[in-house]
Amino acid sequence: MNWNISIMYPWWFILFCILIGVAYAVLLYKHSKNNEPLSEKRWVKVLLPTLRFLLATGLAFLLLGPVLKYAGFLTQKPIIALVIDDSKSLSKGDESAENLSNKLFELESSLSQKYDVSLVSFGSGAQFTKLDQLENEASESNISLALKYCEDQFVNQNLGGVILLSDGIYNAGSNPTFVAQNYKVPIYTVGAGDTTVYTDLGVKNVSHNSLAYLGNEFPMRIEVNATKLKDKQASMQVFLNGTSISQKSLFIDKDNFYFESDVRAKAQKIGQNKVEVRLTTFDDEKNTANNSFVFYVDVIDGKKKVAIWADAPHPDLGMLKSIINSNENYEATISIGKYSDVSSFDLVILHDWYANSNQVIKFESLFANRVPTLVVAGSNFNPRFFNKGSQAIKFQISGKGTNSALPLHNGSFEYFDLDQNVSASMKKWPPLRAPFGKFVGYLPSDVFAYQQIG
Repeated sequence: MNWNISIMYPWWFILFCILIGVAYAVLLYKHSKNNEPLSEKRWVKVLLPTLRFLLATGLAFLLLGPVLKYAGFLTQKPIIALVIDDSKSLSKGDESAENLSNKLFELESSLSQKYDVSLVSFGSGAQFTKLDQLENEASESNISLALKYCEDQFVNQNLGGVILLSDGIYNAGSNPTFVAQNYKVPIYTVGAGDTTVYTDLGVKNVSHNSLAYLGNEFPMRIEVNATKLKDKQASMQVFLNGTSISQKSLFIDKDNFYFESDVRAKAQKIGQNKVEVRLTTFDDEKNTANNSFVFYVDVIDGKKKVAIWADAPHPDLGMLKSIINSNENYEATISIGKYSDVSSFDLVILHDWYANSNQVIKFESLFANRVPTLVVAGSNFNPRFFNKGSQAIKFQISGKGTNSALPLHNGSFEYFDLDQNVSASMKKWPPLRAPFGKFVGYLPSDVFAYQQIG
């Protein structure tokens, strides 16, 4: 425990505070007529100037900005997270459930002498628990989720370590070693239950899109694991709606084997398309359910419609249409002066907009119908019409005329990542003419690029 006081100025400034107090007391009571009625009470003549001196000195000292600091120390036991596998596999070992439970009570009691013990059980999920609440009924063991749960729950706390009690077999989540690599505290493992590693070949995971467009190819990444099958030959087949689209031969060259493959399939049928991955099944495999993996991809026939609106022809219009139509999932059209129903478009690009009140009305119609809009401010951009719109972003005018502005990529932009080569080349782009002023009403993370003047 430690108390101290500090001020914003050198400590010798306190002498000025004392001088101010003395001067204030002297001016009030030396040769003052107020002293005459008290001339017979000497202690009062001493007390009143003293109080005046203390008051003035104290007020002057407060002007120095004193800060009273207190430092205290509180000793706490470090926290130990005891993470226990609550799945069915833990009860299949040679050790009885009762004996295992007794050992857990002994471990908790022993650790409690030096640590604050927090129990976390996990199966398909993770939660804080007590030893008498363990049931060993979960059908999944997600070790990586349990480790992430502890990391989140004990953030900024005095976590000393994690003790993981499990058979080491996980059938859900990612590889726990990847999570453990980034841990700030040590992880101690205790083997329990059925720790036998069985022969197995299985599909670990398939990464894929849930939606595809008719006629397009959609990718998938297949991850395969194999244990205790060294020097075996296996095959992997991929079927789309019952038709084989890919077949690969796998030579398993080690006991802990991992393989991943990228496969592309073409969407030729509207609706749900069934994709099935099949692996070779060996006679000595105990678990054959993971030798196949089935998922579905919805195939739709529909392009995103993009409208480009402008009041006058411009070379940029053809460039925008050409770039958008290069993506076979988009269809762009140009309208000059005549604009159709706004609800039929997925995006409307307003080129050289906010030059007159009619353009404001068109924008408000798009805004009311919740149609995504991209506004291109050109040479006819008028901030007065722009600020009449109901959008949150406004433009503050700083002066008349325009200025040359270069693009400056915003590193805080969070909607998508920009290729580093593109970011570097932006610095070499020619400047654009921009009106004097600045936009307001946005979050910094919403800005893709700022204007760099000069």
